[in-house]
Amino acid sequence: MRQTISAALDGLALFWGLAIGPFCWLLRDGLGPGSVDSHGAHAVARFLLTFYWGPVFVALMALRLLVRQRGAGRRASADVA
Repeated sequence: MRQTISAALDGLALFWGLAIGPFCWLLRDGLGPGSVDSHGAHAVARFLLTFYWGPVFVALMALRLLVRQRGAGRRASADVA
């Protein structure tokens, strides 16, 4: 069960990072005649908040680390017993 959850989180993080990330980068300034340019730190901030890409990615990574850490802790305690 834990391996299934870990694999699902890996897949979600990979999809979010490689498929949604570039899409958010393109959409950060808008499309069409009303689009504006952003540069530097402002561009990065806009990118991370487009579709809340940054917070969702951080949450996926945190869940992934939590699942893997809990799985490693249980395996270590099973080896001791």
